[in-house]
Amino acid sequence: MKSYILISDAQQLFKESVASLINKEIDKDYICKQYCTYETLVQNVKAISGNIKLIILSTNLIDIGKINKRLPDLRTITKTPILVITSINSRFFAQEVIDSGATYCLVKTTSHERCKEVINKILSGKQIDPFKESKSEIYSNKLTKRQYEVLSEIAQGMLNKQIANKLRISESTVKIHISSILVKLSVNNRTEAAIKFFQEA
Repeated sequence: MKSYILISDAQQLFKESVASLINKEIDKDYICKQYCTYETLVQNVKAISGNIKLIILSTNLIDIGKINKRLPDLRTITKTPILVITSINSRFFAQEVIDSGATYCLVKTTSHERCKEVINKILSGKQIDPFKESKSEIYSNKLTKRQYEVLSEIAQGMLNKQIANKLRISESTVKIHISSILVKLSVNNRTEAAIKFFQEA
């Protein structure tokens, strides 16, 4: 029976690189299917069903604010391990991804060897503690949990009043958090902070 690995990302080069890594350095017998939209990925998860060994999902296909809805939705149709690849280097984001149903979370700047090691472990069915093993990759953020939440809302284009209402804090508290975020991320304004959030958080 054929075994599939589904790779989803908007960038063709990334998908081809991951497929090449799997077929040349892990196991040439896996059939790597590539998708450029989340919706197409979901359709094929339903169609292929039990023969899928791994889903590699890039967060650039999902609105960051919806990750905690999309992953549970995917979990309702498959129990296949899900490896999330992200450009957001944040322990809080990684925690949210894992809590939402992912097996593991890797940052796109992860080394070739580390990526290979993680994929091998997942495919061999070995247990991976995502928080014990990846502290250097996804736990290096300087922000507090609340600061990360504020930054996440800024990145979604929310105004201070909207952030205050959503997080149930005062506008003045939001402003204090934003000031701290700008200093910690070494940026001049909220636009630069939002850009940094998507690049590296």
